[in-house]
Parts: sequence; C-alpha cells; structure tokens
Amino acid sequence: MALHRSLLPVACLSLAVTLNAAPDVWSVSANMNLFQVDAATNAETPFIPSPVISDSLAADFSGVLYVTSSTGTIQAVQGGPAWPTIYSQIADLYFVTGGLWGFSDASDTLFFFDLNTTTVTSSVNITSGLSGYTVTGVTRQASTGDFFLSANTGPNADFLLKLDLSAFSASVVGAMNHTDTASYISDIEFLPDGSLLAMTWFHRHFLTVNPANGATTFLSAGPHRDANGLAVDPNPVPEAGTWAAGLGLVGAATVMGWRRRCRADFGN
Repeated sequence: MALHRSLLPVACLSLAVTLNAAPDVWSVSANMNLFQVDAATNAETPFIPSPVISDSLAADFSGVLYVTSSTGTIQAVQGGPAWPTIYSQIADLYFVTGGLWGFSDASDTLFFFDLNTTTVTSSVNITSGLSGYTVTGVTRQASTGDFFLSANTGPNADFLLKLDLSAFSASVVGAMNHTDTASYISDIEFLPDGSLLAMTWFHRHFLTVNPANGATTFLSAGPHRDANGLAVDPNPVPEAGTWAAGLGLVGAATVMGWRRRCRADFGN
C-alpha cells in the first residue's frame, strides 16, 4: 500500500500531526493512549488520547477517529458531541460510507449507526452461535458484504466467526492462532485491498488472517500496550494530501461544522 501522509487538526487547535505509516493503522490502549502504527514493523507514533476508555475504534475517510464509552455512547476522538446508542459493551466499530457498524457484546447485536442522523437505524440480534464466546471485533468484507467477528473462549483461544444475518446466527470459520502469550485477538479489520488484519491485546502483535479458514500469518510484535481497538484507513487508494482534503464526505451536521471551523483555522 502506498504511503499516506496527511495533516490532522486536533480539536481545532493549531496543531498538525504528520502521518506516514503504511498501511495507516491506529490502535487504542486500555489507558486511552492512541497510536498510529505501521503494522508491518510495529513502529508507532503517539496520537492524541481517546476521550474515553474504549474497546472500539474506527476511522472515516477524512481521518476522524471514533470510540465508544462503556455506556454505549459514540464520539469523535478529535472532539464534538457524544451520541448515545441503546447498546452497551460495544466490542467494536467499523466505518462504512455514511456511518458505523457496531457490535454489542452485551446483547449479541449487530447495529448500524447513521452519522448523518446520529441514530441507530438498523440492528440484527444474533441468537445462535455465540454462546461461550466473547466478541472483540467486527468487520465487513467489501467484496461479499459478509460480516466477520473475532471472538475468544479465553486466553490464546481465538476464533474467526462469520455472521449469517438471514438466520440470525454465527458460525466458526476457524481458529486464529498467535504467539502473544496469555493474550487474545482484540480486533480484526479488512483493509481496502481486501486483506484481513488482526491485532492482539497484550503486546500488540499484528497478523494477517485468511478469511476462508482463519489461518494466521505473523507480521510484527510490539511493546506492552493492552491494545483494545484497531482502526484502518478506509480510503481505497491512499494518496498524499491533507486531512482537510477529505472533509465533507460523512458526518453529522455538528461534526461537519467543527470540521469546517478546523479547516478554516488551517487556511484550507
């Protein structure tokens, strides 16, 4: 994947962060620290912290990151309002054009949060196949529209699951093995090129995953980070540019107003 370099306004302050990892990946830790990480090497650049402790992380086209609180509110890391959902223990968020898919581990529910209306507009309760599993991640395969979950039954017992929304069920694709001792896979994300990336919690290992059988290939091992959530750049062909260049694609009116103010501050 090509290098993606962008400038990101932080909470409307005159501060820019150069982003140069390839691929563009972000991780959020249990202590609310955010990093941009090169998944191939695990080299990291500190980012602005998350406003809340979050198991979820997602990035939109313009580089805005989204997290969730323990009570199920969604908010942008770079500032703005907090939007309530009716779900708690949100295991993960996944960005698509217009909104965020999320999965509630408390109610085994896949839901869609529309960023334009700032409401949950659809949901599916998964009634079979998840007993005994703790769900940690959700992602969607663009080529098929299928949803996949990362889930575990304990440390180093991780599985890739596939959802059948018409049957309200989940099925095991295969085990996802890793060497991060006494840890678990905390998130999975499909990259724009169609490959599936996984991240472990304790030492932030990155792996690629075969979506057909769950088989993993090791990429890199990092430091002790207690990495709860993973986000990737959803842009299909990253190009050089500024954070402001992609503004106006998605988001609620309040966030859009915030983005416009930030863009003005940067003279773009």
